Amino acid sequence: MKITIDSTAITPFPHFWETVFGSEGAYYPARPDLQGHFRRAHEAFGTQYMRFHGILHDANLLYFEDDLGRPYYHFDGVDRCYDPLVAMGMRPFVELSFMPVALARAYDSIFAWQGITAPPRDVQAWEQLIAAFTRHCVDRYGLAEVRQWYFEVWNEANLHGAFWTGTQQDYWELYAAAARAVKSVDAELRVGGPASAGAEWVAELLAYCAEQQAPIDFVSYHGYPTDEGYVVGGEPMAFKGPGFWREAAARNQRLVSASAFPSVEIHVTEWNSSPGSRDETHDTTFGAAYVCQAIDEVAGYVDSFSYWTVSDIFQEGGYPMSEFHGGFGLLTIHGIRKPSWYAFTLLHCLGTERLATTIDGAPSGMGAIVTRSERGVQVLSWHFIQPPDDTRQPEPVVTRIPLADGEYRLTEHLIAADHGDPLTRWHAMGRPEKPDAAQLAELHACEPAFTARRIHVTGGSYTDKATLIPGSVRLVELEKMP
Repeated sequence: MKITIDSTAITPFPHFWETVFGSEGAYYPARPDLQGHFRRAHEAFGTQYMRFHGILHDANLLYFEDDLGRPYYHFDGVDRCYDPLVAMGMRPFVELSFMPVALARAYDSIFAWQGITAPPRDVQAWEQLIAAFTRHCVDRYGLAEVRQWYFEVWNEANLHGAFWTGTQQDYWELYAAAARAVKSVDAELRVGGPASAGAEWVAELLAYCAEQQAPIDFVSYHGYPTDEGYVVGGEPMAFKGPGFWREAAARNQRLVSASAFPSVEIHVTEWNSSPGSRDETHDTTFGAAYVCQAIDEVAGYVDSFSYWTVSDIFQEGGYPMSEFHGGFGLLTIHGIRKPSWYAFTLLHCLGTERLATTIDGAPSGMGAIVTRSERGVQVLSWHFIQPPDDTRQPEPVVTRIPLADGEYRLTEHLIAADHGDPLTRWHAMGRPEKPDAAQLAELHACEPAFTARRIHVTGGSYTDKATLIPGSVRLVELEKMP
């Protein structure tokens, strides 16, 4: 792969992938250990929001009806989830789900913790609940604070029989009622949806809001690059290949631009390399390379890109019993940093101005992002394939970097087999389900390789040469020395 850089062609490169992360739902955000994982993401990446399912779940004990069927509410459980976030300088990306049992049309549920997926038996009661919930948030945290939140209506209602057992029309009515309720508290509060699987229903929701004059401030959708992404507990997943995200994100940006609401924000509120919470790819260096590939594909098309999830403290399919089990998280149960965490660490080092590049001879799944900042120039490259493909060979990478003549500090960070790869170390330990203190310390110490040296640049450029094995990520930083 040959990378040629044009340092005169510069575009803004905001770190849109760091803004929001996903997390386990219902009452789990009240757990101190999970809150510690939130704090680590906030400190490492400047993460501003956490999104999780089920704030309206009965585990939070918020919706009740008296003997005459009149609703009343308690929000102590909500406060236990939201207070720690706000205290550490973060905010909820509110997902208004799932249905309280007493308000549900039927007892249809999903996940081990039984999120109720039925529509409300009374849409007006649903609207009143959302208005009371929103008003409580404003009263507790202040209007100026809550105006910076997002209120997203439901989760993947297009997966009929999984996350939603009503019709599409039922969802439109649910959305409109919730949007009215949020705006009834304050017109500047932000509401949107449809949080759809497979990047679908975006045009349809925008058209519905235009026709019915329902408020909408942002659209949201999800995506996983697998053929079986719509199947909950389905057959083994087949990877669609690099390019999935570029196609989906570009399409939805076009749909928004052509709609009656061309200026609404676009948020991807779930993504990962697969929708399976027991997929070993999530724990490997290939997961790290996919992080880079997907972020590169959506750059310029979305306002945020929320990785699912920050932590393996996660019970949708049953609580994990092993330290490494293919969970969605960037961090294991005990906070061991996976290669995907380190990918976000290297991405965090990139500047906010992107330099145009021409990439020649790159096989599918290889790519590069080149940026600049006040620290200098950064070159991130990766080599992604989807396991179990074992036919790909290491690939040479040659990068010509325009630089003023002089002395530079060159630092190199590498994620690869045995570098920032605690899974391999865990296998060598004999795969202990519950590592002891010494084993945990050894796993915590598995960091990317790091080297630094001084170089002298003449002739207006520097040529960097390396070889990337499949499942590797490399960052080179060049900083001008005084």
